[in-house]
Amino acid sequence: MAQPKPSTGFSDFIKLNSTVLISPQPNEPSTVTVTTSSKPPPDVILITSWLNAQPRHIAKYTTCYTKLYPTARIIVVTTDTVNMLFHSKTANLKRLTPVLEFLYGIPPDARILLHSFSNGGAATLCTIVATYLEKTAKPLPMTALVLDSSPGRATYEASIRAFTVSIPKNILLRFLGMAFFRIVFGFYVFYFWVFGKGTPVDLIRAMLNKTELFDTKTPRLYVYGWKDVMVQWKDVEEHVADARSKGYVVDSERFEDTGHVSHLVAHEEEYIGAVQRLWNSA
Repeated sequence: MAQPKPSTGFSDFIKLNSTVLISPQPNEPSTVTVTTSSKPPPDVILITSWLNAQPRHIAKYTTCYTKLYPTARIIVVTTDTVNMLFHSKTANLKRLTPVLEFLYGIPPDARILLHSFSNGGAATLCTIVATYLEKTAKPLPMTALVLDSSPGRATYEASIRAFTVSIPKNILLRFLGMAFFRIVFGFYVFYFWVFGKGTPVDLIRAMLNKTELFDTKTPRLYVYGWKDVMVQWKDVEEHVADARSKGYVVDSERFEDTGHVSHLVAHEEEYIGAVQRLWNSA
């Protein structure tokens, strides 16, 4: 009898709320073909997607991970414009409750791979990690971390591009959407300038290199692109340098011909190889 194939994609995920999905209970290791490696596979893969990511695009990554590590439980957390701009901290924590409850309940020796995308995913990841620490008085026991297309800087034009990428291509709708976000971000820029506060993206950059949140012994991989117009390569490399100066174990993969969160599509073999290299080093 032929062995059952591991499920792939995104359609069979269980929806826990409007922004959190989890893969079905995986098959037993004896019924699937596991990637040959001396390193045991992840028990949990937590994906925090980029802002307004479409399910069909996220599915490219869940498909790869399901094939690569078929015994892992995959959790996907999506984030949209409303979550990012208009939800209070309390509302955002409420939507993340299923993820946090899952993480509270796993064994302390569980092997966890974190994979975040763009500044939106990094913001969600930092919220999860900080809340876990606050609740348990212990850092989240992560095994490895992938940062795809982040962290950047909160420049005015880059922020506009990030929040308007999902606006329909209808000329009128795009005009209205662009005008709306330019006004909103105009107020944001004015607020942070008047009160002398760092932007939310500045906070994300700082949190990612806080040793009480992210252990320096947890290896991390930065994946970014030379042609990314939303997150500049030099801003990522500046963060890489800062992480190394603080003792983090860092690897990086820069692609010369790809833009924002598009590296897997253009360079699947190299991308997957970099993730495997990271995991095997953990």
